Amino acid sequence: MAAPPLTLESPTLVEVNARGQVAGEQRRVLARDLYLQNWKTPVGSLGWIAGSLVMLRILTPVFGQLVGTLFTDNDAGLVPLRFPAFTVSLPLWTMLKVFLILVTLAYVAVVGVQVKHLVGFLRLRQALLHGRVASVIGEVQHRGGETLAISAGRLLRPWDARAMAGIEPGRYRFFLLPRFDWLLSAQRLRDWERPTADEEALAARYSLGGASGFAPANLAENGTGRLTPEQARLLRDTAPDIGWRLFVLFGFAIALGAAGAGVYVREALRDGFTTARLEGIGAGLAWAAIWVAILVMQFRAHARQQRDASAGRVVMYEGVVTKWEGWKNSGSDGPNTWVYRYECDIGQFEVSQTAFRALASGLVHRVYYTPESRQLVNIELVP
Repeated sequence: MAAPPLTLESPTLVEVNARGQVAGEQRRVLARDLYLQNWKTPVGSLGWIAGSLVMLRILTPVFGQLVGTLFTDNDAGLVPLRFPAFTVSLPLWTMLKVFLILVTLAYVAVVGVQVKHLVGFLRLRQALLHGRVASVIGEVQHRGGETLAISAGRLLRPWDARAMAGIEPGRYRFFLLPRFDWLLSAQRLRDWERPTADEEALAARYSLGGASGFAPANLAENGTGRLTPEQARLLRDTAPDIGWRLFVLFGFAIALGAAGAGVYVREALRDGFTTARLEGIGAGLAWAAIWVAILVMQFRAHARQQRDASAGRVVMYEGVVTKWEGWKNSGSDGPNTWVYRYECDIGQFEVSQTAFRALASGLVHRVYYTPESRQLVNIELVP
C-alpha cells in the first residue's frame, strides 16, 4: 500500500527544512521537475559535444599536417582565375588550408561553449537540490477553490502540488529555496511569534516587486505618484534606440524603395506609363512608406519614454490582475516568441517568467506605471 503524500506541515519535512536542508523526497521530486523543464539543455549540449568530437577526430590528423605546411614553400602556387575583363591569380591551396584550420578551431570552440553550458546546468541542479533552505513569514489563503501560499505579495510554488492538501488558512513560517521560489514546508505561527531580521530582509528581496526586477524600496515614492531617480535613469537608458546605426539601416531601406520607384518613373516619363511600371512605382513607394512609418513609431516610442523619465510621474491602478502566457505573433519583424503578461483593466504588461510565476492571479494588486509609455515600474499585492 502506497504511503500517503507528504504535506507542507509534515513534521518530518519541517524538521529537515528548518536545519537548512532539502529532504530526500523533495530532492527527488525537484530533480524530476528540473529535468522535465530543462531536458533540452543537457541533451543538446551532449549532442553538440559528441558531434564536434567526431568531427575533431576526423580533422585532427589533417589539422596537424596543414599547420606544418602552412608557412612553408611547399605550395601549389598561384592559380589564375580568368574573368571576361581580367584575370586574378590567387593562392587557392593556401586559402583552403586556412579555411580547414579555422573549421577545426571552430569545432574546438563549440566543445568549449557546450561544456560551459553543461557545467552551468549541473551547477543549477546542485543549487536546487543541495541549496540552502531559508525561511520567510507568509500566509495561506483559500481563493476560488485554490489554496495559495503568499509571502510579501509573491506566490510560492509548492514542491509538490499534493503537498498543499489540507493546509488551513492563516500565518505560517514558510521554508523555501529562495532562488527558485519553491515552497518546501510550512510551520503554523503562534500568536506571539514575529519574523526575524533575516526573514524580513529575505521577504523584501524576494517580494512580488523584486521578482519583477523592481526595488521594493521604491514603493513608497511610487505610492506618491513619483519615480525615483534610479527609475527615471533606467527609463532613459532603456528607451528604444534611435542611434546612428538605426538611421543608416532605415535610411538605406527608404532610399532603396525610393530609388526603385524612381527607375520606373524615369522609364514611364520616357516611354509612357504602363500597368507594370505603375505597379513598380507603387511597390517602391510602399516599401519606403513602410520604413518611414516604422522610423516614426520608433521616434514616438523613444520620445514618450524620455518624457516620462523627465516628468517623473507614476500612475497607480488598483484592481484585479491576472496573468497570461502564450505565443506572440511578431509578424514580419521576426519569429514568434513565447511571452508572459500581466493583464488588468488598463491593459497588458509583458514580464519575465520569474515575475509571471510570482503573481497570484485573480487577486487585487496595485500596479504602478508611467502615463505615456505605459512601462510597468512596480507592483504590490493589496492586503
